[in-house]
Amino acid sequence: MTELTNDLAEEFPDKADEIERLTRENARFEALRRRNRDLWLQIQEIQRSRAPDDDELTRLEEQRLGVLDEISLILRGGKKAPSQAREEGRL
Repeated sequence: MTELTNDLAEEFPDKADEIERLTRENARFEALRRRNRDLWLQIQEIQRSRAPDDDELTRLEEQRLGVLDEISLILRGGKKAPSQAREEGRL
């Protein structure tokens, strides 16, 4: 998983070992990590364009913040984020 190491290291610098462990052991965490990386790359691409689409940029940034919130909750040892529970019909 080394290709994903730096994507969360900046957001959670004190959790590097836990991030690597969760990436190996928790499929949901790994999926969130990949989604975060994909969104980050899309945001970077839009920001580099000559005429950035502000609406698209805002939408992607909001999605990424939601992913980071869920990652943060998992790193703190919490349960599923409310958005995930809602998707599963628990809220």
